[in-house]
Amino acid sequence: MNHLLILSTLMVFVTVSQSIAQIGKYVKESKEKTEIIELLPDRTYMYTIKTEWSSTKCSGAWKEQDGHVFLNSKYQLNDFVVNESREEEGDAKVRIMVRGEMKGQAPKKIHKIYINAKDSIFCPMDSERVLAFYEEKQKIKTGGTPEERAKLAKASLKHFYWTDQPAEVNHIKIHFGNDQLIEYVPEDKDANNFEIVTKLAKDPLYQYFQDEAFLLSKKNLLQLANQESFKKVKK
Repeated sequence: MNHLLILSTLMVFVTVSQSIAQIGKYVKESKEKTEIIELLPDRTYMYTIKTEWSSTKCSGAWKEQDGHVFLNSKYQLNDFVVNESREEEGDAKVRIMVRGEMKGQAPKKIHKIYINAKDSIFCPMDSERVLAFYEEKQKIKTGGTPEERAKLAKASLKHFYWTDQPAEVNHIKIHFGNDQLIEYVPEDKDANNFEIVTKLAKDPLYQYFQDEAFLLSKKNLLQLANQESFKKVKK
């Protein structure tokens, strides 16, 4: 019984020692930028990118498994909700609206939207809805009540898109930002109106990590996705 207790204590000690060894500051430098990963004792991390003109910070949680460190950012690309509906009146074409849950949490610029993976139907911007949206904002700014103006100040950016023909939607793909992508499979196959509410970070350069894997080796963190190494330094 004592042998089992000693063995269990040693295993816990080794595990804790490994975690303590990983805690610290790791740096990768180039001419264009400096990247810093700080693994903190409370199992959170801070990821910083510094350039000549800007500084971006990304935080989240880290975990260790089989000699690897995995990072998960606080904000995730797939953290969004979709409101589906069916428009029976009019031309019944597909319409998509993308907005943030709060101000600054919508994509700053959408490059393109496609529906249906096989057909890849391109959705152009709905210029009429965009114009109506900005006209309404201007009316509130100039003649709205204090309550309406306060609500407008907190409102998120909205993007409007549509198809030029009716279609059954089985897949939505949104390309935006720095090669970022949101994909969604509708639950209602009859829906043709989609309001996609995102919860993105306000910083457009934010690094979205989902189980981003690093190999811990000789006081370095090797990012497996690009085989680039962060060197551990003293604080």
